[in-house]
Amino acid sequence: MIALAKALLEPGPIPVKAATDATHIAVATVMGADYLLTWNFKHLANAALRKRINAICRTEGFDPPVICTPEDLLMNDADTVYRDEIIEEVRARKEALAAAHDYDIDRLFETLRKRQSASDRPTLEPRPRRIPEGKAA
Repeated sequence: MIALAKALLEPGPIPVKAATDATHIAVATVMGADYLLTWNFKHLANAALRKRINAICRTEGFDPPVICTPEDLLMNDADTVYRDEIIEEVRARKEALAAAHDYDIDRLFETLRKRQSASDRPTLEPRPRRIPEGKAA
């Protein structure tokens, strides 16, 4: 996951200041998610970046998830305007976490590993879904 997140960062399609976005893509990709739902149009649900993101995921040997908004997935009315306080809070916390680690992937993952170790919550065991041999880009 770390290697994929780093590959997505500059000079890749995701700027270093958006390290949490690269991490989000890497986790969803390595864990084999079919979809990554997001309201982040800047770096995630961005048609201009999608080809580069997908190409890097495939170069690293993973089949990328479809990155889209919940609206895209559910095919809601395009005129609907969404404002969600929870989404805004999550974005603010994500930015604060990234800034607290100077947007450094290694430091971010180190903190997340420590939090996971200290937690009594059950964790998912990664089951990476790689592209079968001979099908990689």
